[in-house]
Amino acid sequence: MKKDSAKIIDFQAYKNKKRQSEVDRSELLDLIRRIVTTK
Repeated sequence: MKKDSAKIIDFQAYKNKKRQSEVDRSELLDLIRRIVTTK
């Protein structure tokens, strides 16, 4: 039982990390787009 709950916590952390990286990627693309349009 304890192992399963630990796995679930790991999965939540993994999902949060994945979401964070996706946000970072979209922000990066936004930044690149801004730089390209200002040139």
